This record gives sequence, C-alpha cells and structure tokens, in this order.
Amino acid sequence: MIPFPQFEAVLKTRETDKIIELVKLFPDVLSQTNQQGISGLLLIAYHQLPAVLEAILPLKQPLTLYEALACGQTKIVQDYMEKDVSQLNQPAPDGFPPLSLACYFGHQDLAIYLLELGADVNAVATNGTNIQALHAAVARNNTVLCKLLLEQGANVNAKQTQGVTALHSAVHRGSLELVKLLVSYQADTSAKMDNGDTPITIAKRENQTAILDFLNNDNG
Repeated sequence: MIPFPQFEAVLKTRETDKIIELVKLFPDVLSQTNQQGISGLLLIAYHQLPAVLEAILPLKQPLTLYEALACGQTKIVQDYMEKDVSQLNQPAPDGFPPLSLACYFGHQDLAIYLLELGADVNAVATNGTNIQALHAAVARNNTVLCKLLLEQGANVNAKQTQGVTALHSAVHRGSLELVKLLVSYQADTSAKMDNGDTPITIAKRENQTAILDFLNNDNG
C-alpha cells in the first residue's frame, strides 16, 4: 500500500502515464481517503484528469454515491437514490451536496435527474466554503447548467466564502455570456465581497472590457 501523501504528490505532477502506472500498481489507493474524507478516485476527478479517470475507473468497485456523481455514472447514482432517496441532499464527506458535485463536474443529465427528485437547488456546502450548486456551475463556466439552476430557483446573489457571488466569479472568469445570464436573473452588480470588490471593480482591474461595458450600461 502506497502512503496517501505520496499519491497526492504524484497527482500534483499531472503526469498522466505516471499516475496511471502508480494506481495500477496500488489500486487500493483509490479507496483510501485524506483528512477531508476525499477518496483517491475523487482526488483524481478534482484534479481534472479525464484520461487518468477513464483508465483507472474499472479498478474501483463499487463506487460510492459521490464518486459516481463525479464520474458521471448515472445508473449507479440512480441505484443509490432508488435504494435510499434520503441521500439526495446529504453532503459528501468533504461537505459538498450531490447537486453541487454534479454541477461542478458538468454532468447536466445527473443535475436534471437530482432536481427532478427534489434536490435542494440552494443547498449549502458544510465545509465552510458556503458553495452552492450555482457557484459550482459558474466555476466551470457552464452556462447551460447555470440557466437550469436559475430556472429552478437558485439564489443568484448567494455568497460563498469571502462574500463571492456567482457574478463576481463569472466576471473573474471572463465569461460575458454568463455575466449576461446572471444579470438577467437580477444578479446584484454592486454586490461587495469581503474585501470590497464589486463585479465592476473586478472587471476594471482584470481588463475585462466587454464585461465592464455591459455592466456599466446595465447600471445606467
């Protein structure tokens, strides 16, 4: 068995072949967890290493609910929910609710399925980040998922840690399309982060000219 910190160190190299070789030598590392309760498999997913994930996924059986959500394994998620729907809003060991995980990893079909079951669109992560599903979707510049969540009643002005709203994040990521969507759902263009930043000040500082023009025009 490989020490988990050694596995985490290899992950940080992002060397696909090296990581795959290591996992194939020590497949048990996929089930090991760090101090936050994140399994080796979930760590690979969080590192956005799809080639690694595809290669090693058959080595991890069975998948937990949260691993299945991260990997887009719809049938497995459905099986979990059919057995116990009370898991619908139950946070993962690292604090993120199922819907937030589905959105963060861009699995639109899973997000729709969870919402149809009655998932709380405004469920807040329990790990101190205060992240909600909308924040997770914005983090991936996923306009389609953001629109879906807003249509289902996501709080467009909800704040995650440091007072960051979805609009602050969208401006920082330079997505004019996403900024327009959020503003159309009444995102507060004057909302202040803990450090005093507004979406407009972020756009100015980061030279997001098109976004700045849009926000200024929208305000006035």
